[in-house]
Amino acid sequence: MSSLTCSNLAFAWPGHPALLHAVDLHLTPGFCGLVGPNGSGKTTLLRILTGELRPDDGHIRRPPGRVHHCPQRVDTLTESIQDFAWDWEGSAPRWRSRLGLDPEQLDRWDTLSPGERKRWQLGAALAEEPSVLLLDEPTNHLDSQTRARIAEVLEAYEGIGVLVSHDRALLDRLATKTAWVEGGRVRTFGCGFSEAHEALQRERTEARDAHSAAVGREQKLHRQRVEQAEKATRDAAKRRRSARSHQSDARCVVLKARRDKSAARVQNRLGVLRRKRDRATAERASLRTSPELGRSVFLDYVAPRRSVLAAVTGVVRAGEYPLLTGVEAIVERDTRVHVCGENGSGKSTLVRALLAHSQVPPERTLYVPQHLSAAHGRVLVETIRGLPRPERGRVGKVAAALGLNPAIVTQTDQPSPGESRKLALALGLGQSVWWVVLDEPTNHLDLPSRQRLEHALSAYPGALVLISHDAAFATGCTDTRWQVGDGTVR
Repeated sequence: MSSLTCSNLAFAWPGHPALLHAVDLHLTPGFCGLVGPNGSGKTTLLRILTGELRPDDGHIRRPPGRVHHCPQRVDTLTESIQDFAWDWEGSAPRWRSRLGLDPEQLDRWDTLSPGERKRWQLGAALAEEPSVLLLDEPTNHLDSQTRARIAEVLEAYEGIGVLVSHDRALLDRLATKTAWVEGGRVRTFGCGFSEAHEALQRERTEARDAHSAAVGREQKLHRQRVEQAEKATRDAAKRRRSARSHQSDARCVVLKARRDKSAARVQNRLGVLRRKRDRATAERASLRTSPELGRSVFLDYVAPRRSVLAAVTGVVRAGEYPLLTGVEAIVERDTRVHVCGENGSGKSTLVRALLAHSQVPPERTLYVPQHLSAAHGRVLVETIRGLPRPERGRVGKVAAALGLNPAIVTQTDQPSPGESRKLALALGLGQSVWWVVLDEPTNHLDLPSRQRLEHALSAYPGALVLISHDAAFATGCTDTRWQVGDGTVR
């Protein structure tokens, strides 16, 4: 049976701590879900598996045949996609049919939605019949119907698949093995995502219990240390008084020897207590969890005086083409709206029209689009580094609540897509903007981060306009829905 094997892989970006170390993987036909926190090295590991990056240590044994990598972003109309579109032999027509693709769509590539482009990317990959298929967030930007179609198509793939995704439904449907990336290491579970996730949750519950126990032990040891020190002080004073009351030199020598021996015993006990205390402190630090973002961070939020922040009525155009008609979309200072609809229906176009007609100063608007380029990530890092210390601390607090280590700002110049998204959110929320406009904000975010973001947006007191295919997430932080489809907004 063909297999993909990694042995003792290690990798670090120049000038930075090791991102991956001692990574062992053995993959056979079928899909393995590659999951873990944002910035843990999942995408980097995919690039190592393709051969795009060389590990600092270890080796990889790949099966015969082609290794195909489908990255997160699909911006460019590649030659392989064009060849796939006009190939009427082999498996290409079958994959186009299963994915609902029309070659004529390529004539308007620049106007295709990210979800439509993703289908073309996957179709071109599957038509090449690779022995190894590496997928990085294949269902980002996709509506529920398209996600189901993609899952059905991928089920027909018979090679070795590695699936980086935070789409629980897709992972449960496809993955028979789960690899969890965290802290530079990879743990492999011989089961699907949900079962592996439950095992990790049990571990974390045990870790929280251990944390509480460690805090209790540390407090107890601290009290014992204080009591021992106070007793040692009292005993020493008693011995000094006893020594002064005796005139015999010989007796003084004996008493001094006893005093020194007793002091040594006390010092040894104090040393043992200090070591136990230090172990308990280290244990507590290693189990520390991210704080939640509550309303306290918005205490100094000042609402805008104007009630209407943006309004679009009538016709919304995509270039010269009238995409939506009869529109009446109004964003007030307390609006919390979920913009939903199928891929290509005009959701992002509607939101961009609202931004174009906004009455809010740019510095009071937070807009996070579907895609954040690598250059945008670098700009975010530099912007946060240049903030005054109090403001930088406030942004760092929000970043921590979103599950991001604020030290990422000093440790890297190129954050991952998920890290960039958290930095953009932290910068905007930390600066108390008047309205937040998010286009598929859960893309690239791990599951715990999605929960933290939902909590943060629920606490945010300003207006919120949210495009999302994650209905559960949207329900948790909005109270109104705009359905976009068939050329209208309802």
